Amino acid sequence: MKPVLITTPIEDTWPKNKSTPVIFLGEWCKLYSRKSRLRGINYKVLKYHWDDRCKLHDDYNYLNDFYEEILLELSEKLNNIHGTRYSMRYWRIVVGPWLGYFIHIIFDRWYMLKVAIETNKNLNCKVISRDIESLIPNNMNHFSQKFSKDDWNEGIYTKLLETCWSEEVSIEYVEKDCKHKTNMRINKKWIYKVKKALKKVIVSFFNKVGSNDNKYFFIQSYLPLICEIKLQLNLGQLPKFQVSPKLSSSSVSLEGRKWSLSEKDDDDLFKTVARKLIPINIPVSYLEGYKENVIKIKHCESWPKNPKVIFTGGAYINDDFFKLWAADKIEKGVKLIIPQHGGNFGMTPFSFYEKHQISISDMWLSWGWTDKKNNKIVSVGNLKNRNKLPKYDPNGKVLLIGAGIPRYSTHIFSMILSSQWLFYYKDQLSFLDRLPEKIYNKTILRVKDDYGWEYLSRIKNAHPQLEIDSWNKTIYQLVSKSRVFVSTINSTTYLESLSWNMPTIIFWDSKYSELTESAKLYINILEDVGIFHYTPEGAANQLITVWEDVYSWWESDDVQQARITFCHKYSKEIKNKQKCLEKVLSEEAG
Repeated sequence: MKPVLITTPIEDTWPKNKSTPVIFLGEWCKLYSRKSRLRGINYKVLKYHWDDRCKLHDDYNYLNDFYEEILLELSEKLNNIHGTRYSMRYWRIVVGPWLGYFIHIIFDRWYMLKVAIETNKNLNCKVISRDIESLIPNNMNHFSQKFSKDDWNEGIYTKLLETCWSEEVSIEYVEKDCKHKTNMRINKKWIYKVKKALKKVIVSFFNKVGSNDNKYFFIQSYLPLICEIKLQLNLGQLPKFQVSPKLSSSSVSLEGRKWSLSEKDDDDLFKTVARKLIPINIPVSYLEGYKENVIKIKHCESWPKNPKVIFTGGAYINDDFFKLWAADKIEKGVKLIIPQHGGNFGMTPFSFYEKHQISISDMWLSWGWTDKKNNKIVSVGNLKNRNKLPKYDPNGKVLLIGAGIPRYSTHIFSMILSSQWLFYYKDQLSFLDRLPEKIYNKTILRVKDDYGWEYLSRIKNAHPQLEIDSWNKTIYQLVSKSRVFVSTINSTTYLESLSWNMPTIIFWDSKYSELTESAKLYINILEDVGIFHYTPEGAANQLITVWEDVYSWWESDDVQQARITFCHKYSKEIKNKQKCLEKVLSEEAG
């Protein structure tokens, strides 16, 4: 009996006969809520190729070189199509995020199929019959919604099978209603809604009285609201809080996508495939809708015509209206400043997300670290912190922060990817299992998005007595009732808790969180005083040791010196954000 290759959890593509041997392409195919469906099935799961982290690093370098090569080709092609003469930097800002993510995503999906087909002969594969238009995103924001979904990934796997292995695999098409369904839970409680509504009122007021031709343009700054208001006033302008208008809606023209990129690297199958898929999958806003959106931007009266500086902490990825507007202004000499937003930056040897931000900016503001090889990176400090820092309770609870990772990889960076989340989850269980009852009963697990891994269901089954906060309270409310903050991933959380001077214990598996040699030195400083641990057992033992008197451990000279040294590098305190940023922006504006 021929084995059936299954690429996603969509059960329409699974064999009806349970005796049919099954090959799951990855752990993402097995939904926790459907584990009963697996009973009696003869299946095996392929090992994830990026569990080999040396391969991951090599693939990053290979894909980064290919990205630069393709970006140059695509820039020339789009200039020809649209009758423009924009620079490669313009197109890097506009189309670069999609192109980088798409290349990384397609390589991951292509390579796993390659492994499956090379190691298993005579495979069958049921796929969903669909129109190719259903895979084409309207814009980058739409693409970001699609690439973590089962349906889009099933379609991409199908397209790759058709393009590369139609002779090696028996493909059977089945019908399915492919309506968009989210794999994520996002809980928005009343307190967030109230704060959002209040902010909307304040922003609306300033937007009505502010000028439409400000020298400094702010959008998605991620600065505290009061801080941004003061900053704009100090810069001599009435505050404006810009929100991008909706992009024009255009229809897909398959006839207009029959162009091609150069036929280089004929001996490199992946590059050949990627060159074929890019014209078909490029978002509408960069092709069919481009000219209409450019016209809309030119007639946008509420955005300044001649700003000197653009400041954004997030609009450079998903906001295509902003990217088209900003890229045009930057072509004319306007400066782009991007502040660091979050963790992992400056600590890891590879990250497309970090590299892209720095490459498109004129100045990139870090939370403390610098790079001698890149003078664009300017150390200012942690811009995210509030002026009034939260205080912890020396007799309070343990605040354990859980992390959600997409089941399907998006872009390469030094972090757990895809099914490696399951290794991460096992470490969380190991930490909890090690805690004595008196500490366990005072532990709160804070969990947000689960990206289809069903973190909440898993943890509730494994630890039904554990107190869980699924973002019902603010982090500041939880910190005020906690004595120890436990961080489990190399991201923003522990940078904030350390800068708050909150007793913090950190642990993660170094295999899935590579560090630069410089970062290792600073992590070692934290390890020497019991803040950082490479195993969940070590972190649990440290918590047990200091539990009865957290204050004495945390306020000791050695621990405080280690914390201060680390924070100065990666989460430096800024005493006056407004003055600091006022100086940076005014100097950049000339």
